[in-house]
Amino acid sequence: MFAPQRILVPTDFSPSAEVALQHAKSLATAYGSSLTVLHVMDDPLPGFKMPDHVCSIKPIREQLEREAAEHLDGLLTADERQKFRAECLAAWGNPYGKILEYTEAHPIDLIVMGTHGRGAIGHFFMGSVAERVVRMAKCPVLTVRSE
Repeated sequence: MFAPQRILVPTDFSPSAEVALQHAKSLATAYGSSLTVLHVMDDPLPGFKMPDHVCSIKPIREQLEREAAEHLDGLLTADERQKFRAECLAAWGNPYGKILEYTEAHPIDLIVMGTHGRGAIGHFFMGSVAERVVRMAKCPVLTVRSE
């Protein structure tokens, strides 16, 4: 019987991601699993380089990091963090690439994620990030619809 010990929940803070987190918490309760919640931030201006004295994106990145940390802090209560041995992380990069990179670097047994986030219009049946993770992940992926 499949009993995941370590569950990864990617989040973009969308309603779909919130529903996925609720499912992940239910699974973690049933199996005694630990949870890792991962938020991947797209670079605000990829490839944009200017001398710092002209224009710097550092303040933009710092603001996005603060906002992500605040959102992540609000996803789980202190009791849930302890119960699920939870870790909430933020990273910069391509969302599906960072999710896959995390699963390859850490012993993740299951990914639970929403099918549509902020870029839901990009694909008709499933969001592009979820679709790529399903196709390329080396561990099982449970996709959750928000409706």
